[in-house]
Amino acid sequence: MSEDGLMLGKCTNPSCSAPFRYLRDGKLFRLEADPGLRTRKPNTLEYFWLCDGCSPGMSLRIKDGIVSPAMLPGSV
Repeated sequence: MSEDGLMLGKCTNPSCSAPFRYLRDGKLFRLEADPGLRTRKPNTLEYFWLCDGCSPGMSLRIKDGIVSPAMLPGSV
């Protein structure tokens, strides 16, 4: 859940449709908006989740203000 009260719906990996149900199932990321890209409130936190199936081999990256999953080195 973000500061705005928005619920996470599914895994951040666009090729995965695992629904978010419990914090214990996967890995939750809390990211602060880039100060140079802020358009709303300062210090806005956003939450992203990778499911149990995706989180062992992935992490998240931010490029040009867009959050996307990235394979970890050595992952298959």
